[in-house]
Amino acid sequence: NPQKCNRAWRKAISKQIDLGFFASYEKLPKITFAEISKAEFDRYKSAYSPKLDSQPSRITLTETTFTIDTNRTKLTFYRENQNLLDRHHACWMVYKGYYPELKTHALVDASEAEGLNFGTYMLVDTDTNTAYSLASMEADGAVETPLVSPGNGYLAYYQNSPYKPGTFIGLIRITGDPKRFREYASFSSREYKDS
Repeated sequence: NPQKCNRAWRKAISKQIDLGFFASYEKLPKITFAEISKAEFDRYKSAYSPKLDSQPSRITLTETTFTIDTNRTKLTFYRENQNLLDRHHACWMVYKGYYPELKTHALVDASEAEGLNFGTYMLVDTDTNTAYSLASMEADGAVETPLVSPGNGYLAYYQNSPYKPGTFIGLIRITGDPKRFREYASFSSREYKDS
């Protein structure tokens, strides 16, 4: 029962901004693809690495929670814990890591109801104490870990459908000081099947 979820951390953040909904991307440019050589692909592949530090050294862990620091507060989240889940604790957070160049923590807000798992990928900006959530487009779970562009101007993420052929790619633009994340372009296809 998702009502049992403790999401007290939402009161501690300065702002929560939801990104990646179909209605937002529908009004924006579509990503187009061009064929490139394997050498070009390999060059891009190394440049667009996740840049995500997944070591838990930036968080404080307990048996049931983890805490991240922002410039304005400490945010504490419940971790996945079998003892809590057995008592019908229906939600938890998963720490994915930290983007040092963006000063942003990556998390997955996960929940379970009626035997189904759900998730939302979240980015918490440590400078502004703002949480950005990336909407799932093709599934109930969270999108895959975003890749940061060279120069830190964009985040690219994707999600494949586990139910029917389909994939979605979203591009988020990062601008300003303080940082601002905003939908920029997308690609969607029903021709891709996740294997």
